[in-house]
Amino acid sequence: MLTGMLNSENLSSVLRGISQKRQNGLMEISFPDGAVTVVFSAGKVVDFIDPVSPGCSEVMRRLSNAGYGEEIDDVGEMETYSDLFRALNNRSGEHRLVDEETFKKVIRHRILDRLYMLNLDHSAIYSFKIQMPEYDRDFSPAISVGQILLDRVALETDGERFVKRFKPGCMIALSTSGGDALSEEEQAVFAALDKPRTLEELRSRLILSCYHFQSALLSLFDRAALDVNFPESATNQASELSCELVNALEESTERPYIASDQLKVEPEFEPNGQPQETARQDDPLTSRVLHVTSPAASGAPKSVGPVVNLTDEGEEGEGLAPSFLTILNVKLLNSNAVPNTSVILLLAAAVVVAVGTWGKYLKGF
Repeated sequence: MLTGMLNSENLSSVLRGISQKRQNGLMEISFPDGAVTVVFSAGKVVDFIDPVSPGCSEVMRRLSNAGYGEEIDDVGEMETYSDLFRALNNRSGEHRLVDEETFKKVIRHRILDRLYMLNLDHSAIYSFKIQMPEYDRDFSPAISVGQILLDRVALETDGERFVKRFKPGCMIALSTSGGDALSEEEQAVFAALDKPRTLEELRSRLILSCYHFQSALLSLFDRAALDVNFPESATNQASELSCELVNALEESTERPYIASDQLKVEPEFEPNGQPQETARQDDPLTSRVLHVTSPAASGAPKSVGPVVNLTDEGEEGEGLAPSFLTILNVKLLNSNAVPNTSVILLLAAAVVVAVGTWGKYLKGF
């Protein structure tokens, strides 16, 4: 038995090792919320087992969404795909509800989808037990490991382009008629677009895997075979969002004295328990930190400018004694301190002038 950690980086090497040796067995992948099993036969994937969501239930759901009748009540109790195929056609009487080729395609795309959606961003634990697997040999596909790995890469590389072209809620319609050059998946998209449909509706009506669905739509769009439009409600929501964003940006530009590229908002609390917004502005020249507080938050009148409190920080965060000029500059910036500072300066000037004037007369005595 082979065991180890499985993630997005070593998935390719682990699967290729099983494929190159053409091994038979069960590969169990354990996640924190459960475990799934990939069934291999001669190095190829033939089934995907999930105890929470059985294969027959998923196949029946895909067929029902694609218009192949309603779901069967006891589908969860069926053990093989053959049981489900017989139950579907027995219920429809003489007319066969789904043919074997379509049924096999649904199973194949179901297994591919489960393999594509394996989330290995965080490591999982895998164990591969070599044995002769039991699976439905009449309907199970034989999927090569190389195809799975290539499709997973294409899903990721083309995913951003797909999201830009086909946004949620968009309406998709045909702009041209089909032709012989269409692939099997593209023909299925054309058949499903008998009328304009939303992206989500079109996805549910097709039995294609997420990779084949993405690839077919992108190919048709690049050949100008599809018209993609957005409903009016989605456009209105986007316009409202744009207006709100513009208003928010305009409000943010009305704050004076503070350079927007130098601000770091920090929460502060007054002694009375009321929060106070403080903007952190780094001074590149002195390496000091000036805390510029909004006048409205500090309770000062709106007409007086910002209130600036000085704290010096050294390299280790220790306090340093500010210079006299720095204190004076900060005092002048504080609008409520300007009148007091002016009075003090005038008094000091008067004293200096008086001493200088009377000093000449005092020298004569």
